[in-house]
Amino acid sequence: MAFNGRGFRKIVIDGKNYRWKFDQTLIVIRENKKNDRLEVDIGWYDEWLYLNDQHNKPKAKFPESVTPSFVKDAVIFASKSGWISGSFYLVHRSDVFSVR
Repeated sequence: MAFNGRGFRKIVIDGKNYRWKFDQTLIVIRENKKNDRLEVDIGWYDEWLYLNDQHNKPKAKFPESVTPSFVKDAVIFASKSGWISGSFYLVHRSDVFSVR
């Protein structure tokens, strides 16, 4: 994905600049290293897709909103789990991060 900066918000974590946005998944990019990308699947789905199909509605619990604090927690977890450069993928389910 080419990085054009549209729709991304700035955040500083441990003195490093990042940009992030949420569009069904959380995407975090190091500001000066565009190829360093963290992607977090939080299990989000559109409630309207299951309005008439409650039987098949996913049971996953996802955050009510993606906040800067949530982004910070994701970046810190990814860094401790080995994200140094390049693409890194996390899954967040029931308030717990894991590496995908």
